[in-house]
Amino acid sequence: MSQWIGFFPFLVFLLGIQQIFNYWLIRNKQYREVAITRITNSASNNGLAILFGLLKFREWGIFLSNFIGQIIYFFNLYYFVRKLSKEDLQYVSSNKIKAKAEQYKEFPRTSISQAIVDMFQINGIVYFLPIFFSIVEVGYYSRALIVLQAPISLLGNAFSQVFYQNASEVHNAKGDLRPLITSTIKKSVLVILPISILLMLFGPILFTFVFGNQWEESGHYGRILALWLFFDFIRLCVSSIPLILNQQRRFFLISILGPIILLISMWMGYLMNDVHLALLLFAVGQSGLILYLLTWIYKIASPQKNG
Repeated sequence: MSQWIGFFPFLVFLLGIQQIFNYWLIRNKQYREVAITRITNSASNNGLAILFGLLKFREWGIFLSNFIGQIIYFFNLYYFVRKLSKEDLQYVSSNKIKAKAEQYKEFPRTSISQAIVDMFQINGIVYFLPIFFSIVEVGYYSRALIVLQAPISLLGNAFSQVFYQNASEVHNAKGDLRPLITSTIKKSVLVILPISILLMLFGPILFTFVFGNQWEESGHYGRILALWLFFDFIRLCVSSIPLILNQQRRFFLISILGPIILLISMWMGYLMNDVHLALLLFAVGQSGLILYLLTWIYKIASPQKNG
């Protein structure tokens, strides 16, 4: 795969532009266009991956299909943005771009650090499990995470993007964000609560029934992690508030506690020689941290605080 490393900077730049276009469409309530571009992106990625697999392109076919898919996704987004904002684009200039970049220069610095912390909280267990336990536990955890995280992230991102657009409008109008936060949290609870209860009660049974007996242990992992996924789904839905209120630095400092909780949980489980205990401590600790985070988000959303 070394021959493809040179494409990574371009791909990162492309992903950044895609995110800008995507948020612009959401900001203008072009949800139909957003859905079309995502469906096209998924179809092109998966279709090309199957095609390259049939053509025996081997492992690099996955990267190539994703690379081409991202280019298709970019042009789809560009088409809709240009169609929607053709008149507005004439007012864009390099001087205005530089001025805005200077004004919001702290944002990418903090956001990159925040993204690293968030990814570490999800994938950090993969790094620590073989250190404190064995590589077998990594397989069980990865299976559970793939099954649980994909649909939860899809639903959470949908909630989050709509919330971001609505919250931005309320904030720009100098309104009270707290009713919107409360309403969004209630809706997210109604969505995720049944899923979490089913996992807690029947996780191993569900995994075994759907995927086979070899997935039973992953079902136990899913049962333990259900509490964390419940609260993390709610957090994801309203996590744009610090961004809107320019509180990313404080948000980042609070989030740093997540990897610390992970490390302590793994260490305690190692001392007791119990991987289930390690995951339980992690789930409980992360849930407590998210509860504190949600309380802080609600507090800073007060008109007295953000006005």
